[in-house]
Amino acid sequence: MKIKKILKLNLIFLMIMFFSLASGAQVVVIKKPEVPKVVFAKKPQPGPNYFWIKPYWQWNKTSSRYIWVEGYWEKRRKNQSYVPGHWIKTRRGAKWVPGHWKYRNSK
Repeated sequence: MKIKKILKLNLIFLMIMFFSLASGAQVVVIKKPEVPKVVFAKKPQPGPNYFWIKPYWQWNKTSSRYIWVEGYWEKRRKNQSYVPGHWIKTRRGAKWVPGHWKYRNSK
């Protein structure tokens, strides 16, 4: 009887661990990473329809840490605006919201 109870508790624990890992939840950072001190020159614009994406932090699942991504030019998207990445405060620390393209309201 006692062994069944222990096995049941272990199974519940493993299920909780599996679902928490499989959820892919965003990592919360207690202290935001510092912007690197190295200054890089902005590359020339490749054409008139390109938009500069500023350097930003990106979560790297392989290394389980944030990595610095250099700025780059990206072709503008029709009827969309770029929302830069930014930090938001949470109860547990700070969370990075990656930059993304957003459709403009059409009228």
